[in-house]
Amino acid sequence: MFEQMIELIERHASYGPAMKEAVRAKEQLVLDYHTHGRGTGYCVSIAKKKHTPLRILGQAEPLVELVHIKGVGEVEAQCDELMGALGRELVAHYQLLAPPLVYLNGKPRQGP
Repeated sequence: MFEQMIELIERHASYGPAMKEAVRAKEQLVLDYHTHGRGTGYCVSIAKKKHTPLRILGQAEPLVELVHIKGVGEVEAQCDELMGALGRELVAHYQLLAPPLVYLNGKPRQGP
């Protein structure tokens, strides 16, 4: 499933170049598994951290979305399994130096 997703990302007019640029710049990627509301299922944003000159201590860096994919999962409990599998595919395909970080609804994943 994720191999095909990466192929679609590569062919997309804005997603493909955005991913290649982030990888070229050795950005830390983030997979944000999120929902848009009750009953909508889960999407994933592939993002990078937005580096800002001033940041409040303890506050997460904002994210810059590179790719948005709808309908990836049905429930929150699928986050670790699905994002782990997607992360492994991204590492293999793009030869990433580090696996993507996993976020849940915009916040770093704290575990199951």
